[in-house]
Amino acid sequence: MKAPRKPNSSNFQNRTVLARECALSAALERISGRWKMQTLYAIKLGEARFSRIKKRLPGISDRMLGLRLEELAEEGLIAKDVARLGVEYRLLPQGQRLMEIMDDVMAWSGGLP
Repeated sequence: MKAPRKPNSSNFQNRTVLARECALSAALERISGRWKMQTLYAIKLGEARFSRIKKRLPGISDRMLGLRLEELAEEGLIAKDVARLGVEYRLLPQGQRLMEIMDDVMAWSGGLP
């Protein structure tokens, strides 16, 4: 849940126009956000319980991780499975596809071996 922007700010107005007029800007706005892609990547690695995800993201707070997990679930990128042994997160097909694209972006940028 992103903090609301002031509707009168030029930043808010620019983002609104770009998101409406440009599909690329709309897509980038949807995946932007501190820790969002890192959280998805941590889930992709498997064993996706809250504590395991947190260990993979040492700088994230519990509150921020909870918010990001909630956002990703609301956007249909991950599912939260509640079982007898606890909660586990998994990528949904749309999240898997996004991670394939991000793997290509990381490889392009030299970020993947």
